[in-house]
Amino acid sequence: MYTTARYILGWSEDEFWKACPKKYFAVLFKLGEIKSSLFPAENKQEVLVGRNALKALSYIAQKTR
Repeated sequence: MYTTARYILGWSEDEFWKACPKKYFAVLFKLGEIKSSLFPAENKQEVLVGRNALKALSYIAQKTR
C-alpha cells in the first residue's frame, strides 16, 4: 500500500500516514476508473499463468523501481 501510494498515486509520506484506508482505496479506485476511460485498449484482461504471469510481474517490478 505504501509503495502504491507513494509512487503510483504520488502521495507524500505524510499524506499516506494521515489517510485512512477508506480514502486510500477510494483514490486508487478512482485512478483505475480514470485510467480505464482514457486508455480503453489497455483494459484487455487475460488469465496470468506461466510466462504471462512472469511478464506481468516483471513489468510491475520495472514500474515500481
